[in-house]
Amino acid sequence: MRSCERRAEMRLILHAGTHKTGTTTVQEVLAANRSWLRTRGVVFPALPGCSDSHNDFAHRLALADASGLRGLREQLRSVAEPDATLILSAEEFSARILGERHWEGFDRPDYWQRRRAYLVRLREIASGLGPPELLICYRRADQYAASLYATNLLSDRFRWSFAEFLTRCAPLFDFSAQLALIREVFPGARASPFDTLRPDLVPRFCAWAGLPVPPGTGRHSKITPDARVIAWLHARRAAGGPERQQARATEFARQPHASAPFRTAPRAWLWPSDAARRAFLASATEPEPGFFAAGAADAAPARCVTPQDLDAVEAAFAAWRRGALWRAVTPAALRRRIARTGRLRGAT
Repeated sequence: MRSCERRAEMRLILHAGTHKTGTTTVQEVLAANRSWLRTRGVVFPALPGCSDSHNDFAHRLALADASGLRGLREQLRSVAEPDATLILSAEEFSARILGERHWEGFDRPDYWQRRRAYLVRLREIASGLGPPELLICYRRADQYAASLYATNLLSDRFRWSFAEFLTRCAPLFDFSAQLALIREVFPGARASPFDTLRPDLVPRFCAWAGLPVPPGTGRHSKITPDARVIAWLHARRAAGGPERQQARATEFARQPHASAPFRTAPRAWLWPSDAARRAFLASATEPEPGFFAAGAADAAPARCVTPQDLDAVEAAFAAWRRGALWRAVTPAALRRRIARTGRLRGAT
């Protein structure tokens, strides 16, 4: 009886993203302050295979057999503390489906059944840890789609074009159906627009979740590269070539200076036209009526990526490669080269 009474006082928060709504920043701050939070009754656990986030846990949940589920359930029970708040943060909670590998199955005819089955599994594995409070953040569908595509292309999870990505992953942008399904499985789930939290991300998230605000909240992680860099990276991937060269192109695209040629240039986007963007927004849905600020989609349009933009990124990449080759030349290698040739040649 004592155990049941103590469990009833526990609190479980499931922070389900979505992707590209500051989740990495929130996770890094919470992870860096685990000890600070614990003294204030909040447990942000370091689960096996997980570092700052709990995305690995979310991935394993999608594919686990009966034995694996028992192991995952035991992991949660081993970190839960009586009278404390347990928070799990994984943007993959918002995207995974049952029985499919990462970023597969979104175009399956049984997508919604598999999505529901995953959410039910999440609810069941967390049972007994307190009533689950699921929090989910959404950003406008056109912004979300472009940023999510960029992140996955940089991670080499797929090599699709932007248009193919929008088609394959269409259910992700039906926010109304997604939130309705979440609330069917997790009644009382709360949703917030990203723009509400964004100006002061971690403090506002903590206020939303009812958590104490830890120190070091001013950081911001994972700045998405300029759209022109992303378009260039896809074009390079589509052209083929040795994997080593593809890896170098990806490494370059991740660097802040990859976007340097466009710091003072007008904003660009991946959409082929503003009409295409608006057609996409018309096909997507809001989580709830009036969820996003009225008129937000009518902001001054960006321009499309041009061949000249791709040439500018290619030139920056070539300059970066030359610099990287020079940096890779050690003093000992320089001495051997001078001894062999009698002079210093460019490292090209």
